[in-house]
Amino acid sequence: MRFFSSFDPLVYTRRLFGLVLLGESIRFWVHGWISEYYIEPAFHFFYSGFSFIQVLPGNWMYVVFVLLGVSGGLIASNKWWRIGLIGGLLSFGYIFLIDPAYYNNHYYLYLLLGFVFWFESLWLTQFTIALPYVFGAVAKMNMDWLTGWPVRLWYDVSEWAVYVLSYGGLLFDLFIVPMLMWRKTRLLGVILAAFFHIYNAIQFEIGLFPWFMLLALPVFFVIERPVLPLDAWRRTLIGGFIVLQCCLPFRHLLIPGTVYWTTEGRRFSWHMKTVNKSGTIQFFLPQDDSIEPFSPSPYDELHPFQVSVMSKHPQMILQYAHHLAELYDVDEVYVLALIALNGREKQLLIDPQINLVQEAWEFGHHPWVLPLTSERVSP
Repeated sequence: MRFFSSFDPLVYTRRLFGLVLLGESIRFWVHGWISEYYIEPAFHFFYSGFSFIQVLPGNWMYVVFVLLGVSGGLIASNKWWRIGLIGGLLSFGYIFLIDPAYYNNHYYLYLLLGFVFWFESLWLTQFTIALPYVFGAVAKMNMDWLTGWPVRLWYDVSEWAVYVLSYGGLLFDLFIVPMLMWRKTRLLGVILAAFFHIYNAIQFEIGLFPWFMLLALPVFFVIERPVLPLDAWRRTLIGGFIVLQCCLPFRHLLIPGTVYWTTEGRRFSWHMKTVNKSGTIQFFLPQDDSIEPFSPSPYDELHPFQVSVMSKHPQMILQYAHHLAELYDVDEVYVLALIALNGREKQLLIDPQINLVQEAWEFGHHPWVLPLTSERVSP
């Protein structure tokens, strides 16, 4: 009882966060991912407005991951946690921005937590950790998920089990936070969350994230009334943060088209494990001295994971087309991208008659991204 009476869920979660940063640094070192994902590829994609973020030359990327690990250790020690947060935000933020091909919502959550821990606010930390749950449920409220796709592609189970898994996942995400915060349902919530996160860790091999979310459950055991700081700048930062996080997941509603297909407005929206996309991509560069166009292989420059992600994201396809135009000094690049979404037949993602060199990426829908029209394969 003395432990629970003195338990500080904010300090506990912050130290756990530090261990995660340390663990991520160690994972990348042990698996050789620093070189494989960052140093070896000849080309990296970029987020809009951040094309100036480049991989450091030589072996300096290893230094960045050392800084990440040391920063995580300082946060976990709880003695120099503010210094650790500075180093962690700078190093992890830099790594995050190098290439959107490696984006995932787990890393995005770590960045948000690195920001909110500065305010030493329990309710703000609870709000941030609740984001993947709540908006993960919102992301599942679409006809594909509600009719059992893509779950039936992932598991060889009966139809009733497909719907149990689909609706069970949605309801879990939607109600797990209030279940953990209400004393009468807390034990059941912990049991369900433990099963959910351990299963995800085994089934999907998504690194430290499910273990972090599992061990962070106690952050919801203490209720703190939301109170904004007295000073104006902190109130402005916190208020802006909350508004931004509540609005970003819905920005795709301003853009015509199916967000899971076009990916326009999908990042930073907590769309986690909600689609199954596969396909192929091929670039074509017309040649003056040949009837047949030249078709360079992206695997010559990119990591296979980069190619896989690029083939499904029009913005990245456009960036690579511009890169090829510059690399081969041509003014025409065309693409043949055939993609299957959630059990549908493959169809064209990009208009193959559009010269992508003449196109630019801006917020909104792009007419050269074709609409989803293919028919579903019967289950």
